[in-house]
Amino acid sequence: MDITTPSMNSRCISAHIQIDTPRDTVWSVLTDYNNLATHVPNLVKSYLVPHPAGKRHLFQEGSQKIVGFDFHASLIMEVDEQKGDLSYNPHQDWSIRFRLIESCVFDSFDGIWQLTSLGPDRTQLLYRVYVRPRYVVPVMALEWRIKEDIPLNLYAVKLASEKKYVHCNTSRTTGE
Repeated sequence: MDITTPSMNSRCISAHIQIDTPRDTVWSVLTDYNNLATHVPNLVKSYLVPHPAGKRHLFQEGSQKIVGFDFHASLIMEVDEQKGDLSYNPHQDWSIRFRLIESCVFDSFDGIWQLTSLGPDRTQLLYRVYVRPRYVVPVMALEWRIKEDIPLNLYAVKLASEKKYVHCNTSRTTGE
């Protein structure tokens, strides 16, 4: 895990994990936005919000304990999925970029999920987020909480992806 301090009240946090599944399986878990809360700890709600221009807007609500207090944060993000031209470069990284649209807790919550194929059945998943809370939340407490949660969230995505991959392969071989 890497944490940088671009300013006194902001943090850029990144971490990665290797997952023993093809990239498209990990992608399918991450882009199943309406069911993401079933896989990611502390994510209470996650669903796509209709947008008149057809953009992907995602509502998410998280709940955690920070310094003994129950902390709830909700936000709406614009999500941009990029797979690139797979016929031209099948090894190009895939990414899901997110940018904060609305939140009472954050001034900024922008980042990326980046998926790199490491072979037919192995993917590296990188998560990077730039976070700047509004005046209400002390950034040090938020940094500590995010630092604790990111590895758990990455591991949860790993487990969900590997379980889905095994289930799909089992279904394919048994005809279920």
